[in-house]
Amino acid sequence: MLASKGEYLTLLNPDTEVSPGWLEGLRSRLSEGVGVVGPVSDNIGGAQFVGHYVQPGVPISELSSVVKLYYNAKIVETKLIMGMCFMTSRKILNSVGLFDENLFLGADDLEFSWRLRNLGYRLVVALDTFVHHAGSKSFETRDRSEVSELVSSSDLALIGKLKQYYGGFLPSSHALFGCDIFDEAMRKLSLI
Repeated sequence: MLASKGEYLTLLNPDTEVSPGWLEGLRSRLSEGVGVVGPVSDNIGGAQFVGHYVQPGVPISELSSVVKLYYNAKIVETKLIMGMCFMTSRKILNSVGLFDENLFLGADDLEFSWRLRNLGYRLVVALDTFVHHAGSKSFETRDRSEVSELVSSSDLALIGKLKQYYGGFLPSSHALFGCDIFDEAMRKLSLI
């Protein structure tokens, strides 16, 4: 991100496949007040899950065309944009900063979304833009216990940051992110 020079930045996991028009689909939603925009996808949670908008059984190869047809130019506001694919602007990054480096695996997108909202920015999902996400492939070659330890450490750092911000109180995952994505981490760490 630091080495980039463009006006807009897109982060994209290596276990994704993009569809025609995906960059413009994201870029066209970065209007005034929008901090970050993400696509709909499979193998994802929250408001970005394509299954909220399309009936089951549509082949992956057709999802891009289906969402473009039924959700042309439509967005939905959310509390969380997943880091598997999103776009923001250089202006936003210059204003709010980069990812928190203490949150290196699994919690970085949660914190970035939370920070953007706390600074008054909107997070939106481009409902007509589909990016396939294979899911959990980025760290498949690493030992499962190592990945689990890294995720737990990252989750614990986010919990510490949230507790500090809220004065020791920790809101629910739903209050923070609009879904239960962080409930398991808080339970595992005996904090809810």
